[in-house]
Amino acid sequence: MIAKIIPIKRLPLKFSYFDYLVPDALSGVIRIGQLVHIPFRNKTDFGMVMALDDKSEIETAKLKPIEGIVFDTPLLSNQIISYLVEISEFYRAPLGFVLKSSLLPLQKRKIKNLANLPALPVNPAHLPQKPELSCYSNEREMMKLLCDNLLGDGQKLILVPELYQIEKIRNVIPDNNIYTFTGEVSDKEYFDLWIKVRSEKNITIIGTRRALFLPWINLRVIALEDEGNPNYKSWDMAPRIHTRDAALMLSKFTGAKLFLMSHSPSVESYYFAEKNVYGKNIIPIKIPANDLVFVDMAAERRSHNYSPISNDLLEAVKTSAGDSYLLINKYGSAQFVSCRDCGFVFRCDNCKRPMTYFDDNNKKLGCHFCKNEFRLPTGCPECKGFNMRFSNLGTDGVAAEIKQLLGDAAPKIIIINKMDPNSLAKLAEPAGISVRGRSGIYCSL
Repeated sequence: MIAKIIPIKRLPLKFSYFDYLVPDALSGVIRIGQLVHIPFRNKTDFGMVMALDDKSEIETAKLKPIEGIVFDTPLLSNQIISYLVEISEFYRAPLGFVLKSSLLPLQKRKIKNLANLPALPVNPAHLPQKPELSCYSNEREMMKLLCDNLLGDGQKLILVPELYQIEKIRNVIPDNNIYTFTGEVSDKEYFDLWIKVRSEKNITIIGTRRALFLPWINLRVIALEDEGNPNYKSWDMAPRIHTRDAALMLSKFTGAKLFLMSHSPSVESYYFAEKNVYGKNIIPIKIPANDLVFVDMAAERRSHNYSPISNDLLEAVKTSAGDSYLLINKYGSAQFVSCRDCGFVFRCDNCKRPMTYFDDNNKKLGCHFCKNEFRLPTGCPECKGFNMRFSNLGTDGVAAEIKQLLGDAAPKIIIINKMDPNSLAKLAEPAGISVRGRSGIYCSL
């Protein structure tokens, strides 16, 4: 018998599976999902059995035998293994690395505690369920919607994009067996929670995208709060998944019902709901055609208006009797700075992304992702020229442009660059222009 085994370590993508020979003494007890000892290179390492077969593309005489089974009980169910394989293939991440993300730290001192894990339950086959998109207009509606979706037995997963939302939701969930799981938990907390999820059929977890890789055995509900939030995209840690898409995959393999909840759904989710790919509990968005005005910015340039604000928009803001709201999804004064002479662009030393320019007292360049900052040099480091271009204005740049265009008639301007509770409180101020980095510019004239 041949076992296809994945070493639990990060390897090149093309080296996911390795064939090993199953000794006769183990042929009757080896199963998919078991943790085994395998010879790998010049030492013994951990691996997980992913498939069993009677033949291999490699000659049997060249195959190394499995050294032993660590635990008779499989650590992961077939459904979770299939889910991890799909994550690996979809995001082009090494399967061994994805598998390592879903397992405990395999330390000799702690691994002994896994010997008492119960056998995996035999759950009836569940067909994939259609996701449902639900919208709410305030926090009270969101909490009621969330509690209604969590009714029933089984394991439940609530995903949030930011940490500050966890405690607020936890306080209203009518469930005593509820735990939080984020990237900030210690190894001991991770170890204890991993065993709870692997052992208890009725448990509720509130967490960030890392909770998608827990060893679910009876997952019945996945609730994705604020599903349109850009923080659901992983940019700093492999595998670089989109939490919404990964939740869809987990729902497909476990049969769990996926609820997408938001006050402002993403374009993709709204489109799929409108086309009945998703179930929906939303109010259709209807915008009167007479209220839409399309502006040709190329024509604005030809008329010598080189501002990012068109003449029609500026006039509408000036003559508005009430509030105005200008959408923009970037913050800072300029999204990148380049040299007009040689084309050099200031980039982050770590991630190589263009640095955002902040026109404050420090005249600094900053990276949104790596949080690197440094003062803008007086000239180009390549050609030593001084002809610099500040391109693609952000919230600070647009706010400065409004001040310059309106002059003395410009209202008070408030810059809000992140949607945290303190920034939201600023929107309640009675006057001023509020620039919201991820959503827009709120103008109260």
